Amino acid sequence: MVSRLINWLFRRHTVSYKLHYIERLIAEKKYADASVYVYTALQEFPNHPELLKLKAQAEKEISYYIYNQEF
Repeated sequence: MVSRLINWLFRRHTVSYKLHYIERLIAEKKYADASVYVYTALQEFPNHPELLKLKAQAEKEISYYIYNQEF
C-alpha cells in the first residue's frame, strides 16, 4: 500500500498524468475545470505543446457552450 501511495504521489506531478486528467475533464464536458487545470499545469510545464493544444480546445468548447446558452 505504501508503494502505491508513493507511486501515486510521483505520477501526480508528471506531464502525462496532467494530460490524462485534462482529457478526462474535456470528455466529461467540464470545460471550465479543464481550462483552470491546464493553466495550473502550464505553470509547471510552460510552453508544452500538448498542454497548449488542450488549452485551446477547452477554451473553444467553453466559448461554444456559453454561446449556445445565451441563444
